Amino acid sequence: MSKSLFSTELKSKKMFNGIYTHTFKNKPTNALVVKKLNKVGLCNEVNGNISLTPFDSNFSFESKALVSFTEYENNYTLQIQYSFNPTIVAWLLGICFFPLGFLLFYFPYKAKEDFSDQLFVMKWEE
Repeated sequence: MSKSLFSTELKSKKMFNGIYTHTFKNKPTNALVVKKLNKVGLCNEVNGNISLTPFDSNFSFESKALVSFTEYENNYTLQIQYSFNPTIVAWLLGICFFPLGFLLFYFPYKAKEDFSDQLFVMKWEE
């Protein structure tokens, strides 16, 4: 899936999304970024692009993340857009067992919060 299509897909689903940014004075190596991000999900590098799949995922939600670098005025910014969205199964169970069924939406919310917290406390300096 191309980055632009993936980015559009992340923006179209507005349930439980977030953006994490970190600024570096010097551009970090892709190996360092992959090593650090492997603590919060399955991260690898393919043709210079870094992909990240958060660890959390189950029948009630699916998780996605998009990793990108930008350069501005001799600084490098790492940006991670992440999304934890309920699956069709969660929606069906939520509707069929209304109102208690919508408690299933707590799982993607909690996974998003945990992922966000893990990124926030990550130490980037070696």
